[in-house]
Order: sequence, then C-alpha cells, then structure tokens
Amino acid sequence: MKLKNLINKYSDNQIIETIIKLYPNQKNSKKGYKKVLEELRNKPTIQTNLSIILTKVKDEDGNYVHVYGLDNNKKEWAIEYTAWGEWINMEIEIKSYKKYKKLEIIAHCLWEMTWSGFSDKWVQTAWDKLKSAK
Repeated sequence: MKLKNLINKYSDNQIIETIIKLYPNQKNSKKGYKKVLEELRNKPTIQTNLSIILTKVKDEDGNYVHVYGLDNNKKEWAIEYTAWGEWINMEIEIKSYKKYKKLEIIAHCLWEMTWSGFSDKWVQTAWDKLKSAK
C-alpha cells in the first residue's frame, strides 16, 4: 500500500494521537502535524522507485524505529529530505506493513518526514542548505 492511501484511511486526530503516543515530545506540535496532513492529502504524487522500510533498532541511543527507503536494486537510502510527493507515492514494504500497526507506520513516517520542518518547502530548503555547505 502507498503511504498516501494509508494516510487517507485515518483522521488527522487518530494520526496525531498516535504520533504523540510514540513521540511524547511532539505534543506541542499538533498544529504542525495538522498542516502536514493537509498538505500530504492534497499534494500530487511524484514517481519514485523507493519503498518504505521500518525496522526496530536497539543501540546506545536507545530503542527506536528506523525509517528508510529501499530501491529496486535493494540499496538503502536515507529519505528524511525526500520530496513529500515522493514519500506519499512510496509503497510500504510488505514485511513492514504486516509487522507494524498501520497508524504507527504513518506516525513513524511523519516523524521522519518532518525532521527538518513542517512543510515540504521547508524540508527542501534545509536540504538545499545542506547540499550547498559542501
């Protein structure tokens, strides 16, 4: 299932409540996530060859869910700076889809997507700044 189709199965409140349950430090970001969901629901998709993978990680930083992209050649990609039109057009890899609750998949993806900001434009500006800093 594509991320946009999964998002569209749930209300904003259901999604935001799950984000806050998984990421309690985001409780003051409800308005930001509401804007994000509105943007994602209305955004046209962009063709992509990546699928979304979620894996549990235990390391010195603690326990967390790592969200990343996997291309057709099985190469892993960091996707936090990926255009949101691509994000919403990505298929959720079948093992991840079966392993995690659907609202949790959305919550982990949104947390990753908004790492640099609460709009696609903001995230792309952050990415451009990183690229120009080389």
